Amino acid sequence: MDEKKFKLENKPPACTMAPWKNLIPYEQRESVMRQIRQECIDIYGHTFDECPKRMVCFSKQCIGRPLPWKSPTAKPYLEKLKETQNVKDGEMFIQTCDTCPIKLICTSTCSQVNDWINRAQSKEPAITYKETIENFKPEEESGAVRVSLLEGLEIPWDCISKRKQKVVKAYLYEQKDFKYIADTQDLNNQARAKYEFYSALNRLSEYAVMRKFLKVEYKKLTQKQALILHEIYFNNNTLTKTAKKLNITKQAVSQIANRVIVGYNLKWQVFVRKTGNRVIYNVPGVIG
Repeated sequence: MDEKKFKLENKPPACTMAPWKNLIPYEQRESVMRQIRQECIDIYGHTFDECPKRMVCFSKQCIGRPLPWKSPTAKPYLEKLKETQNVKDGEMFIQTCDTCPIKLICTSTCSQVNDWINRAQSKEPAITYKETIENFKPEEESGAVRVSLLEGLEIPWDCISKRKQKVVKAYLYEQKDFKYIADTQDLNNQARAKYEFYSALNRLSEYAVMRKFLKVEYKKLTQKQALILHEIYFNNNTLTKTAKKLNITKQAVSQIANRVIVGYNLKWQVFVRKTGNRVIYNVPGVIG
């Protein structure tokens, strides 16, 4: 029996990694794994990349690694996994050295047992989602990944459409990728989902900055300035609707708003912009 071949085919790591991963053809592996993760989040509320029991597995034998049988994408690979693994009542049980069929010729610890020994370690970073980064201090030593949207500002969700709200929340708070979002939100493709996400952040960023300014500094504005900016940034009216409502020209509305923005040096993050037919992203401040 070839030791290396046996371990490759029969002893995949399963405590801190998904044991079905190597059963997926290489060229499809990442996209299929991504789909399985999204289905698991939808169905179970968490992924199965790591064994959910690994932190309470203190005995000398595996207590059973749950498998995502309800995931339609994962199921055929789990059926394949059953051919080489000890699966009982829907759970996979790690075969330790004592019961391994090649223990007499084994010369080194296999990936599965090594992973089981080190099961308390995590391959996945801890992710904390925050609506603001006010009073935020980085915790690099913990390996935490902080996802921040706007610095110390209230997020004005009402200024974007319901669909864009779903896109932003799915990406930031539900860990879903652009391909999955495109499929579930009826968008053409993941490029469109990405643009929807970052264009939504553009608007959220602008409106958050302007709303905070208006709440704090409105007394410094003329009555007309305050009224126009309130219509735009609190009532979510377009320049055209604002002009019509106040019986002035669209150009006048634009000029008055711009004078305030320039005069008070108001700035916000622009995450995406279009130059002709080109879409240019500027995203380093979103995730980190």
